[in-house]
Amino acid sequence: MERMKITDGIRRMQKRMADCRIAIEVTIPVIGQLHGYCLAGANDMVMYYDLNIAAENTVMAHPPVRIMGTPDNPRWTYLLGPQRASYMVLTGRQIDAKKAAEWGWIFEAVPEDKLAARVEEIANDMAQIPRDILMLNKKLVTDWYWAQGGAVMMHNTAFIAGMAGKVSNETPEGHEFWSKREDQGVKAAVEYRDGRFGDFRGARKK
Repeated sequence: MERMKITDGIRRMQKRMADCRIAIEVTIPVIGQLHGYCLAGANDMVMYYDLNIAAENTVMAHPPVRIMGTPDNPRWTYLLGPQRASYMVLTGRQIDAKKAAEWGWIFEAVPEDKLAARVEEIANDMAQIPRDILMLNKKLVTDWYWAQGGAVMMHNTAFIAGMAGKVSNETPEGHEFWSKREDQGVKAAVEYRDGRFGDFRGARKK
């Protein structure tokens, strides 16, 4: 198995984070319409969106924190608060969209059959506002994140996540995970990762 250099990992994370945060930097609002499983990299992306509306049965989690490394998005504590962010990042456990809405992770959870209509309703409301005003309104909201140290956390997260990618190769559990992925495929590796927790693909081993 090829070993990743720390500097390569940091550069990769910087590029990935730059790609994901386009949503917060563009001048028009970005609305996420979530359903099914919103895990790992999907979370890293949608946490930059201006609003997220999810079907009530949507599953939210970041299970890679169990072996593979840290999240690529620095907005966990900003959106969830320290205690809830700690629970999600330190366990990799899942919550449903209703709880995610209670926690402020997403804006709203709705029945699945009403999801598309609700997203369209909100988008239509925004479309009634002159674009220049909408742009300034978004800037007013998103600038609060940058004022809270968002730029510093972007830099720190890229560094930490890049380091974590290297460290995950060096732990016994990480070595076993990546070996299984290489020899047996992604499914076997993920079943190994989640088996001790009895959820996601690990639940199939119970």
